Amino acid sequence: MIGGGLQRVISSIPCERCKTLPNLTFDLAGTNFTITPWDYLLDLGSTRGSIIA
Repeated sequence: MIGGGLQRVISSIPCERCKTLPNLTFDLAGTNFTITPWDYLLDLGSTRGSIIA
C-alpha cells in the first residue's frame, strides 16, 4: 500500500438482508467471476441473527 493505512472495521447486518444484497461480479483477464452475498459475508451462527459484513 502506498500511503494507505489498514483499518479493521467489522460491521454486522441482519441475516434476512442477505436476500436483498447484490451479487458482485469481477472481471479477471476477460473472465467474469460472480459471487453472491453468501460468498462475501460471514455467518458465524450467532443466535442474534446477524452476519459479519
